[in-house]
Amino acid sequence: MILTRAWLSEWINLQDITSEDICSTLNTIGLEVDSLKKIRVPKNIVVGKILTCEKHPNADKLNVCEVDLGSETKQIVCGAKNVIKGQHVVVSKVGAILPSGMEIKKAKLRGVDSNGMICSSSELGLPIMGDGIMILDDSIGTLVLGREFSVMTLISLPIRCFGHHTLAVISVRPQALSWEFQVCTFSGTIF
Repeated sequence: MILTRAWLSEWINLQDITSEDICSTLNTIGLEVDSLKKIRVPKNIVVGKILTCEKHPNADKLNVCEVDLGSETKQIVCGAKNVIKGQHVVVSKVGAILPSGMEIKKAKLRGVDSNGMICSSSELGLPIMGDGIMILDDSIGTLVLGREFSVMTLISLPIRCFGHHTLAVISVRPQALSWEFQVCTFSGTIF
């Protein structure tokens, strides 16, 4: 199970409780916390829509996409198998620095210009949410082309990240279904 601090705070007042304290509490009551990860959203990460997707003329495993970013259209070369015309996607614009430290630059891939990168969840430092690029739908709200992503937008994706932290909780105990109550009881906060 992956949770968000923001989601937990809908049930419990977390104002004076650190993420580390919550992890410790969950471990103490028998809900094993596998990991805690801080999520930082790089600048220049926006919503885009794939207008065209053609096979790369010089590479079998690459596609050349025209991507609408709201105020501009960019050509981006993409190697993901799941990229198709009409998808709403996450785009790293030129100048973005991804959590891995990789800076997105203009590049020529097999002779074709690429002006950005269509991203997978792992490239943004998020848990892996499937093979290939992230495909967006309106479950995160209205998709506005060119809108920059925020932490709150990313944690609204169909995963549960722990606030600005990712918290993976492993448990086979039936009581895990009421973990909010367990944390409140143990920490003395009001449910």
